[in-house]
Amino acid sequence: MFPDRDVSDLESNAASIILKVTFGEHSFLLTGDSPKHIENYVASLDTQLLASTVLKAGHHGSKTSSSETFIGFVNPEYVVLSRGCENSYGHPHQEVLDVLNNFNIEILDTCEEGTVTFSTDGTILQIKK
Repeated sequence: MFPDRDVSDLESNAASIILKVTFGEHSFLLTGDSPKHIENYVASLDTQLLASTVLKAGHHGSKTSSSETFIGFVNPEYVVLSRGCENSYGHPHQEVLDVLNNFNIEILDTCEEGTVTFSTDGTILQIKK
C-alpha cells in the first residue's frame, strides 16, 4: 500500500511501510509508525482497500497515528498495541484508546498480554496471547 513512491525525502515515520496481508476471509494491516497525514493519504487512494480484520495500531498507540477517519475505514475487529510497559512516551495515548473504544474494537496490548499471535486457515481466526 505504501510507500507508493520514493520516500527518501520524508521523515522516517512518514516513510514507514504500510502493508496489508490477506488470507481467505481475514486480513492484517500493519502500519509501522505512519502519522495521520500518511494514513489520510492512503485512505484517499482507495478506502475499500483498508478494511481489515486486524490492525497493528500505528506508532505504538501514539496520538500522532490512528485517526478516527482511518480507524473507521479499516474497521478492524482487533487492534494490537505493540508497546513496552511504562514507556517514556506514554503510549498508548488516551485519545487513541478513546477512538478505538468508540468503534468497539477489541484491543490487544502487548504490555498487558505479552506476545500476541494470530493464525488463520483463511476461515477461522485464532488468537494466542
